[in-house]
Amino acid sequence: MLNANRTWDDRGTGHVSSSYIDRLNGMSLLVRAETDGSTLLESKIMPDTAYQKQQDTLIVWSEGENYDLALSFQERIGCEEIWAKICQVQGKDPSVDITQDMIEDEDNELPPIDVNRLDEINSVLTSSLTTASKKDNITLALENDNYILKLLELFRQLEERHDIPALQKIYEIFKNIFLLNKSTLIEIMLSDQAISDIIGVFEYDPNGARVREFQAKTNNVDIQQQRLSQQPSTTSTTTQTPHALSSQSQSYFTYLPSSSESELMRLVREKRHREFLRNVSRFKEVIPLSKSELVSKIHQTYRVQYIQDVIMPSPSIFEDNMLSTLSSLLFFNKIEIVTLIQEDEKFLKELFRQLSDSEPSFQEKRRDLVLFLKELCTFSHTLQNRETFIKTLSSFGLLQTIETLLICDDAAIKLGAVDLLTYVVDYSPSMVREYALQQEINTDKPAEQYIINIIIEQMICDIDPDLGMAQQLSGILKMIIDPDNMLTTPALNVCLETAQFFELNNLSYFHYYFLQKTEKSEFLNYFYKHCICYLTAPILAATSLPLLTFCIEHHAYHIRSYLLHKEIVCRIMILTKSRHTFLVLTVIRFMRKLVALKDEFYNRHIVTLNQFQPIIDAFLSNRGRYNLLDSAVIDLFEFIDQNEIHTLLTYTIERFWKNKLERIDYVRTFKSMKRRYDHHQQQQQHRNSNPYS
Repeated sequence: MLNANRTWDDRGTGHVSSSYIDRLNGMSLLVRAETDGSTLLESKIMPDTAYQKQQDTLIVWSEGENYDLALSFQERIGCEEIWAKICQVQGKDPSVDITQDMIEDEDNELPPIDVNRLDEINSVLTSSLTTASKKDNITLALENDNYILKLLELFRQLEERHDIPALQKIYEIFKNIFLLNKSTLIEIMLSDQAISDIIGVFEYDPNGARVREFQAKTNNVDIQQQRLSQQPSTTSTTTQTPHALSSQSQSYFTYLPSSSESELMRLVREKRHREFLRNVSRFKEVIPLSKSELVSKIHQTYRVQYIQDVIMPSPSIFEDNMLSTLSSLLFFNKIEIVTLIQEDEKFLKELFRQLSDSEPSFQEKRRDLVLFLKELCTFSHTLQNRETFIKTLSSFGLLQTIETLLICDDAAIKLGAVDLLTYVVDYSPSMVREYALQQEINTDKPAEQYIINIIIEQMICDIDPDLGMAQQLSGILKMIIDPDNMLTTPALNVCLETAQFFELNNLSYFHYYFLQKTEKSEFLNYFYKHCICYLTAPILAATSLPLLTFCIEHHAYHIRSYLLHKEIVCRIMILTKSRHTFLVLTVIRFMRKLVALKDEFYNRHIVTLNQFQPIIDAFLSNRGRYNLLDSAVIDLFEFIDQNEIHTLLTYTIERFWKNKLERIDYVRTFKSMKRRYDHHQQQQQHRNSNPYS
C-alpha cells in the first residue's frame, strides 16, 4: 500500500485469488497470508476503477484519492490470471495494460515559492507522480521561470535560519522532482549553478543524523551561534561551488578518499554530503587531461554516481524504473569519457610510457596509473564496440604493460594488473593466445619470461594465505587454455601467387586448407612445449592440480602423452601421504576426473602402476570416519561400479577385496562391485566353456 510519504508499505506475502464475496456483493480480490491464512486484503473489483498492469508482474489501482494498492506477483502467469479476472468483470480485453481511460487534470500550475506554501508545492508534485501525462504537465511548470533555482534560493535562506521543518519539506520536494525522472529537470539540478545546493538539500532527510543533530541543539544558543560563525555565508543568490567540484580547482581523474575510511563512512552515514565531497573526496588527475570537455564530463559523472548510489533512497520493487534517467545519463557519460580518451593518442602514449617506468620512486604514481586504467576499462563495458577500444589499447602495448606490472613487487600494482588481464581475457582470450604465440616467434626471451609462464609463476607464488590472486589467475589461465573458446578452423586466405602454385601442381584448395594451422592446435602445441612444465613442476601448489585436472578434461591428446612420459600421475599420487587432508582430497578428485573420461588408455595405466593403492591406503587409514575424504573415495568407486568400467572394477576387487574392502559394510558400494565382478567372471567362464554358443 502507498503511504502518505509516497513510499510502499509491504503488508505481507500470501496467496491471491478472485472470488464472489457476499459481504462485498461482488467479485473481489482476496489475499490470504502465506503463514497463517489470515486475510491480508479484500477488495471488490469495481467496474469503473482504473487497474494498471506494470512490468508483467504488478497490478496497481486506487481506492479513494489517497489510497493506492498494488499486488506484486512472483511469476508472470499468476499476474496474468488475476488480470484476466479483473478484465472479465470490467468487460475489457486482457491484452490492455490499463482497464479505464484516465481523466487527467491538465492544470500545470505550481503555487508561488513561499515558505508557507511548501506543503502545497509538495502535494502538487506528489499527485503528479501517478501518471505520465501529469508528470509531463508538472515538468513544464518546473521548467518555467527558473522555478527550481528559486526553490534553491529559498533553501539557502532556510539553512541560514536553521529552519529544520521547512528544510525537511524542501527535501521531500526535490526527492519528488528527481522521481519525475525527466532529463530536462535533472540537467538543471546537475548544472554547476545548482549541484552544490542540490546535494545540500539531501542532507535534510528526516531520517538523517544531520537533522537529529540540529534538533538536539535547537535550544542551545551558544552552540548554535558557534555553528553559524563557522559556516560560510550563503546569502548570495549564486551558489558557491565546493572546491572538490569546482572547475577552478586542480583536476584529477579518480576520486579518492583523502582521510580514513572510518571518517568517510561517518560522513556518509550522517548525510554530510557536502562535507564529504569538499574535504574527503578529491579528484586526482594522474596525467594532465587536455580537453576541458572531458574534465567536465568526469566531474558530472562522479556527482551523478554519488547522487544515485549514496543520496537517493533505494527504490522499492514498485519503483525500479523511477530513476532510469540518472542511469541513462551515467551510461552515456561513461561512453563519452572512454571515447574522448580513446581518441587522445598523445595521452595514451604517455600513459603507457609511465606505466612501464619501473623506478622505485615512481611506484606511488604507478599505482594511481593502474587504478586509472582499471577504471577506464570498467567504463568501457558500456561500449557497444569494445573491440575498437581493446585494439586501441593493444596498439599502445597493453599486454606488454600487463606483463611488466605482473612481476612488480608492489602488491597493489600486481593486483591491478591481474584485474586488467581479467578484463582482456573476459573479452578475448584469443588476444592473449596470439600475443603468446608471437612472443615465441618474434622475441629471444627465455621461456620463463613468456606471458603464460609469468601468469603461472605469479599464481604459484601468491603469498596471500587466502590465495585470492592465485585463484583469480587460475581462472584466467583456464579461460586461456580452454579449447572450447579456440578457433578450430583455419582462416583461408589464398593470394594470387598461391592459387597459381596450386593450379600448376594440380593441388586443390582442400589440401591448402588442411595445411593451415588452427588456433587450437597451434596454441596447445605451444602450451605443452613451453608452459606445462612450469605448471607441473611445483605439484604441491594448491592451484596446480586443479588446473592439471582441467587440462585432462579438455586436452585429450596433448595431456595424455605428457602425463605418461613425465610420470606426472605417479608424482601426484605421492600427495596421498600428506598429513594435509585437503591435498589428499585434491588427489582423489583428480583421479575421479581421470576415471570419468572412461579412457581405456588411462585405465590400463592406472592398473599397470597400481595407482589405486595409495587411495585405498588413505581410505582405510581414515577408519570409516564420516568426512569429505571418505565421501570422495566412495564416490570414485561408486562411479566405477555404476558405469561398469570392467578394467578398473576387476583390478579393484582382485587387488583390494580380500582382508580390505570386504570388511567395509557401512556402504554397499564395494559389495555391489564384488557382485558385479562375480557376475562378469561367470559370464566370462560361460563364454570360455561354450565358445560357439
